[in-house]
Amino acid sequence: MAFDDAAIDAWELKASRRILLNLKTLLNEAPMLKLLDGQIRDADAYHRALLAASDGRWREARTDLEIKGLSAADFGTWFRETSATGFAPETMFTAHPEHYVMPDGGMVETIGGHPLRFGVGTAEAADLPRPVADFADPAYPITLAAVMLLQDGTTYAYAVHQMRPTADGVDFALRIVYPAAAPDLMIAEHQEHLAIEFRNANRHAGSTLGITPAARATIGTDSFDDGGIDGLELKAARRALANLKSLLRGDDMLSLIGAQIDAGDAFHQALIAESHGAFRDSQTTLHVEGVSVEDFFGWMARELQASHDDSELTHLKAHPEHYVLPVHPEGLSIVETIGGHLTRFYSSPQDPLPGHITAYHDDAYPTKVLNGGVNLYDGTPVLWSAHQARNTATGSEWNLRIIFAAAAPDSMIAEHQEHLAVEFRNYIAGART
Repeated sequence: MAFDDAAIDAWELKASRRILLNLKTLLNEAPMLKLLDGQIRDADAYHRALLAASDGRWREARTDLEIKGLSAADFGTWFRETSATGFAPETMFTAHPEHYVMPDGGMVETIGGHPLRFGVGTAEAADLPRPVADFADPAYPITLAAVMLLQDGTTYAYAVHQMRPTADGVDFALRIVYPAAAPDLMIAEHQEHLAIEFRNANRHAGSTLGITPAARATIGTDSFDDGGIDGLELKAARRALANLKSLLRGDDMLSLIGAQIDAGDAFHQALIAESHGAFRDSQTTLHVEGVSVEDFFGWMARELQASHDDSELTHLKAHPEHYVLPVHPEGLSIVETIGGHLTRFYSSPQDPLPGHITAYHDDAYPTKVLNGGVNLYDGTPVLWSAHQARNTATGSEWNLRIIFAAAAPDSMIAEHQEHLAVEFRNYIAGART
């Protein structure tokens, strides 16, 4: 089957959701607050400055969301019941990539480029200040209002969300009212935030009834269907992952995920034992326009000459589930998800490869790319890399192949085929710049 960039984006988003849920779960509560402490303090100061500069004036970040397949009553029931018992961390973590943690019933999320810790106070629509209440749209009969509070109780924004039932679902007018000094970028990013958050909230509500509702968001004159909202979510997920990975460099990340790495080692050792020296491959063919094989190798040579930090960021950005690059004397080392398990390994270039591995090569691809053995951190051989490439009239074609132990389950092969597409698509995107 053939897959375009949109499909590869969907695979990247799926992987982003996995790693973000894993990291947020491991860091939940105090560890996450400690990790983000400096950023939270900066965010508090930033929003106080916006309030001071606004002189009591306000502006809205509004997103209209059309939901089909789930009624207003069903969403309302789910929201009331979930609110009464408290939103489960997984529900809030997966509602938006930049929902980091929920301390004391509040939230830390990115607003205006800063992870802000805030609380939410209930409010009646009739009690909203006049300049805020004036943003409400009379075409929507149901209003859910709230006061957004900084840690000392200062009101920094208002939520004025509205609903109206339709014949086949519900329409939302989603609105956060911010101080007037809030920059346009902050407004635009939060309009996207609302589309993602409430689309996913409606999916959570629908899942309790066995329903997957369809969504369409309108932001200004732009319209986004579910695929478009996925694109917005991927953009936010990349921001959240870049932030967490930059804060959890080296030993901090290794300490956090150490038990999962040990479980991954055991998983792969068992596969090797069960395979009795036999192998199977995971193959992905990537068609690239506008970048030749030579372009890629020229870019890669420049990356190898870059500083360690810059080179590390390139590898971490290539795939969401590239967690960290620990130092190993024998070659490039990385911790990534393979077969649902965090795997710490290093790769050693090897030419020629053993005959039972070169048997997987395709003579139609003359250039070998990053061929060699891949070993667990203790030196145990775990897989082989046998990538190849060739130029085409308009770019290049990449025959990406990993050779696994034969006992590797089909799900592991399928996930790594997606992994290779995401990883090399993003590497090659670097070569374009």
